[in-house]
Amino acid sequence: MSSNTNSNIEVLMDYSRYWSETQQTINTLDNHRTLRFNNRNIKKIIGFFDIKPNIKLLDSGCGTGVLIKAISEYFHGEIYLAGIDRDVNFIRHAKTKNIINTEFIAGDALKSPFDSNSFDIVLSYTLIEHINTMEFLKEQYRITKSGGFIGVMTCFPPSKIIKVPYFPDEELIYDELYKVINEPEEKRSFDPFLLPEKLEQTGFTGIEIDTISLPIIWDDDSLAHEQKLKIVELKAKEELGYIELIENKLPINKFDNRIEELKSFVKKRYENRVIDIESGKKNWELEMNYTLCIKARKR
Repeated sequence: MSSNTNSNIEVLMDYSRYWSETQQTINTLDNHRTLRFNNRNIKKIIGFFDIKPNIKLLDSGCGTGVLIKAISEYFHGEIYLAGIDRDVNFIRHAKTKNIINTEFIAGDALKSPFDSNSFDIVLSYTLIEHINTMEFLKEQYRITKSGGFIGVMTCFPPSKIIKVPYFPDEELIYDELYKVINEPEEKRSFDPFLLPEKLEQTGFTGIEIDTISLPIIWDDDSLAHEQKLKIVELKAKEELGYIELIENKLPINKFDNRIEELKSFVKKRYENRVIDIESGKKNWELEMNYTLCIKARKR
């Protein structure tokens, strides 16, 4: 097949539902980000990016609107928020959240419909690693107000300590299904440590860099009993949503029994976590998510 033919395939590919139907379901992304943007963690993000009430803020690649909802609730709606995402399924779901003073738009973050100098702050979370870096930064520069700034967040692979193990048969089913769908290992050519230089090349100044940890742990004594149970509930929904995505890639009706077995194992594993919480037993399972945060100002 010629390179021209490959190029045509890429041009014709419909990206308006690509992410939600092949990479992360709506529920998986919603639960994933709800876990990470809890009350404690959202304060870290708001603090580093110096987000204040009564400004205009855009979330580029907003997904299902979880970050926007968390920011809105923190400021009790006293902030204008907008979100843009190429995936229409994510945007449709985000609109159902009915967040006040908020607008969600289905569109390309590289060619956004916003006027130049529109926003005080333009944030993005785990978007820049999936698109052309310089095109994205130039577009962010265009729509940011003079004196405003952008905030780029990109994640490192999480570090985990798992004390409640997978069932042996559960791991076998995962292996069996992965072989069928031939899931390739994601390869990232994006280098986050080159971002400061690229921001300077785009024209940004006042570049600040930090890392924020977004931990997930239910044994923390600062959490109420209900909060601990909610974390486990969201983790279970996140993993079951991931299984749903695997199911969508399998031949129809061929592996239904294996999928149901897998779901049963997952539900049992999280039921065991609930039993531990109810009994007061602590496993001290940890999932540490480290996010590189870069803030840069437009002249």
